Amino acid sequence: MAKPKKPKRDEVDINTIIEDFLKKVAKDFAEFSDLREVKSPIIYGFNVRISDDVGKEPLISSFGNVKKNEEETKIELTEDREPLVDIIEKEKELSVIAEIPGVEKESIKIDAYPNEVHIEAKDHNRSYNRDVALDSMIDTKPTSVLFKNGVLEINFNKSKKPTKPNSFGVV
Repeated sequence: MAKPKKPKRDEVDINTIIEDFLKKVAKDFAEFSDLREVKSPIIYGFNVRISDDVGKEPLISSFGNVKKNEEETKIELTEDREPLVDIIEKEKELSVIAEIPGVEKESIKIDAYPNEVHIEAKDHNRSYNRDVALDSMIDTKPTSVLFKNGVLEINFNKSKKPTKPNSFGVV
């Protein structure tokens, strides 16, 4: 029987990283108050983004309405949901894609800053709110903003110098 291949020093063991993350989440939920008393839906999920850079650890980010409190000691439910967000970066462009189902496009407000995008959407049933940190600087005037079937896609050109903040919606 062959020995299992040991990861090289610069390789990332994604299984161990995800297992550690899931243990932490399970511990947090075990300490959560009695779930039977919660009247609103509990929404929690996570996504894993693996970089093309060799040796760089995957980025695990969560979404939903379950958050750590300010002291980072326990989890609690919030009124706003954090949408699932993905960032697609190309040589000269950057796209921010957010899943915000159940809201009308008129309720979406976006604030773009050179290194961050803030997405907010409030409807009579749902409320979304998320700050999205960017690794690259952007021109804050988007090249396009699309919203279809609950998916918001905002496309920006990358920039070498900071531009003024810009607020806009979906047209």
